[in-house]
Amino acid sequence: NTHPENLGRLIAVVGSFETYSGAPGVLMYAGDVAEYWLDEPSTTGTDPEPGNEGDGTAAKPYSVAQAKLKQGETGKWVTGYIVGFINTSSSPYTYTYSASGAIASNLLLADSPTETADGNCVPVQLSYGTDPRTALNLLDNPAKLGTQVSVQGSLEAYFSVPGIKSLTAYALGSTGTGGSDPDPEPGTTIYSETFAISLGGFAGVSVAGAEVWAHDSYGYAKMSGYANSRSNANEDWLISPAINLSAVSAAVVSFKHTINKGDVANLTTNHTLWVTTNYSSGAPSTATWTQVPITTYPTGADWTFVSSGNISLPTAVMGQSNVRLAFKYLCSDSESATWEIKELVVQ
Repeated sequence: NTHPENLGRLIAVVGSFETYSGAPGVLMYAGDVAEYWLDEPSTTGTDPEPGNEGDGTAAKPYSVAQAKLKQGETGKWVTGYIVGFINTSSSPYTYTYSASGAIASNLLLADSPTETADGNCVPVQLSYGTDPRTALNLLDNPAKLGTQVSVQGSLEAYFSVPGIKSLTAYALGSTGTGGSDPDPEPGTTIYSETFAISLGGFAGVSVAGAEVWAHDSYGYAKMSGYANSRSNANEDWLISPAINLSAVSAAVVSFKHTINKGDVANLTTNHTLWVTTNYSSGAPSTATWTQVPITTYPTGADWTFVSSGNISLPTAVMGQSNVRLAFKYLCSDSESATWEIKELVVQ
């Protein structure tokens, strides 16, 4: 009606497959097609190679193109290049492909570091006070423009287009397994995991006992040997994905934790932190681990979270690309504490 000249032209659209006017159609939210191209799609993006698509895990994140089609999934990893931000100080909001005039609350990800087509990007929410915002926003980190990053979050509408919100973790590089900045400044976040919605890239490994590490809906990783109204002897490890410290000469780890309902005398022996450079998968005994003393423990008698403080990692793991952290939990048939951990950061 408005554009009769479009009759017969080739069009590509991005939307959701839904019923429209009683027949199968393509819709996005209030009946609007989210994005479109006339005659042929933009060719500036990078299509995933057949058979090489990601699956949303830390090891194989979705591409930006995949993320646009996977809206509604949560806790998924997506990898792409930071190409700009959405300027919310203008009306209407505008996609901006530079760091000039950047704001801290969002960024744009694309499959190509030189992308300038709005339809090939996804906006990413950077919530106030979170590690991803501190490390990735272009207002404070303009040099991150063009950098490949991987983020974990909820694939959902943002600025009324397919986006990524509620980030729980990020890594620099093409995977969510703890990439590192090529030349990180002191204090730069290298890897983080909040445990807000899942265990993220961490894996629970049970050596003894039926109880296991799990994510608690209140937003932390949790382990307890108490079940069926009794204490049960356990040894359980919560092991991180590989963290790349190949370009680092010094690093610290910090987290918040609380311990309760156990024997306080066993507080520091049953709840310990370890590090290795030669673990891949399976039993912890397949690797050589070094204990890293935890600087600050909670009282062991309440549910108050305390900061571990900055814990220096051993010099021996600096310059290594397969650094794994592990929380080791022990308990007996006579006593079993509950250990809860959140907001882990390596920097």
